Amino acid sequence: MAQDYSFIITKEKIEIPKTIIHFKSENLTIIPMNVGGHSVKAFIENKKGILLKNDSFYFNDVTYIKNIIDEIGLTSKDFAIIHTSDFGDIPVDDFQSAFQNGELVKNSIFISEQQNVKDGKEIDVALKILSINPNNIMNFNKFVDAEEEYLKNCD
Repeated sequence: MAQDYSFIITKEKIEIPKTIIHFKSENLTIIPMNVGGHSVKAFIENKKGILLKNDSFYFNDVTYIKNIIDEIGLTSKDFAIIHTSDFGDIPVDDFQSAFQNGELVKNSIFISEQQNVKDGKEIDVALKILSINPNNIMNFNKFVDAEEEYLKNCD
């Protein structure tokens, strides 16, 4: 089955409004996002200093991601943003980065279409920097699957 899933993950103790889809697993909070991989890539690039124009195709999605981070109180805390996709278990796109104290950790950036993959850079560097075990992450195939699960178990 194909996977196309973007999310924020943190070990921080935060209160999240019920209106934002989220899951607690072990000592982690996972916040699925309704954005595609290239929106996550644009967010990471924006944090690297590559500015988006207001008419950029990804501007609204990057703003959506920033608003979630602000609303749940991660602006100056530690978290990772991740997108993963595959088709028939063949990886398509992986984008991820860690943030410490709200600042981008430059050596945590993993963008699957860039040279760092060919150079052997490991995926999940962002998770390692934040001491998050990837096996403890609640994964979904896509946002609507996470949304359905959340609504089914929401009080």
